[in-house]
Amino acid sequence: MKIRLFLPSSVIFFFLFCTGCNPYRELDSVLGDKDSYDKAFEQQMDLLKSDLQNCPASERWGISKRLFDGYVHYKLDSCQRYVDAMIESSGDDVQKLIISKASQTKLYYRMSYYTDAIRVFESIATSGIGSTALIAWCSAGARLYSTLSMQSIDSLKYNNGCRRLTELMWET
Repeated sequence: MKIRLFLPSSVIFFFLFCTGCNPYRELDSVLGDKDSYDKAFEQQMDLLKSDLQNCPASERWGISKRLFDGYVHYKLDSCQRYVDAMIESSGDDVQKLIISKASQTKLYYRMSYYTDAIRVFESIATSGIGSTALIAWCSAGARLYSTLSMQSIDSLKYNNGCRRLTELMWET
C-alpha cells in the first residue's frame, strides 16, 4: 500500500521538474517587472503632485488623500506632508478632519510611533460622525489597539478597545 502512494507522488514530482514546470513562474515574472511597476506608480504620484499644486482649494483635500493612500504602503516619509495638507485643507468639514486625523493615526502606527498615534487618535472628536469617517476612525483605532494589546502591559484595556471599535465598525 505504501508503494502505491509513493509511486504516484514520485511520478508527479518527477513530471513537474522534468517538464520545467515552475509554480512560481508568474511571481518571478512580476518581481522581474518591479522596476516598471515602480516607475508607473511614481508617474501617477507625480501627476497627482502636479494636480495638487495647480488645483483650486476645494480639491486639495481629495488629492492629498489620494497621495497619502498611495504612499502609506510605499513610502512613509512622504506621507506626513500629505496628512498635514489634508488636515489643513479640511477647513470646517468635520468628516474630512476626522478622516485626516485617522490617517495621521494610521501613519504614526505604521511608523511605530505608538505614543503619537494614541495621542492623535484619542484627541479626535467624533460627535456627528458620518459613516465614512466612522469607518476610517474605527479602522485606525482597531489596528492601533490590536498592536498595543500584544505589546503592552495594559493589554486588556487595548484588547477591549479593539473589540469595541471592531463591533462599532461592523454595525455601520
